Amino acid sequence: MIFSAFQVPKVQRAINTYGISFDFERDGVNEFGEPNGVTEIINIKGIYHEDFSYITKTIAENATTEGKYQPMILTLWQDAKKLNTSDRLTFNGAKYTIGNIKDITESKLIAAISLEGVV
Repeated sequence: MIFSAFQVPKVQRAINTYGISFDFERDGVNEFGEPNGVTEIINIKGIYHEDFSYITKTIAENATTEGKYQPMILTLWQDAKKLNTSDRLTFNGAKYTIGNIKDITESKLIAAISLEGVV
């Protein structure tokens, strides 16, 4: 499917209407790339949702399929490009790191940020 720029205002309107602010934390570094003990906050606005995926486990001749929910945030690419995979998020009492930042349109317009739970 070709996702053109005319659909971006629809997503922007949905984010403005239903989206919430997310504060990601990042460990600050000095000009040499060394940790400086300061935590930076990166704020983006997006829509939290969960994607359902299937996992197939194969043991010898038997295979089982299990489902797993993957927490995600839908946002605009201009916000997502501010983030790194090392950034952290606390949302609804759970701690997450960024698993992947996917440009879902392959045109640098809209992004899906997958979150990994921290145990």
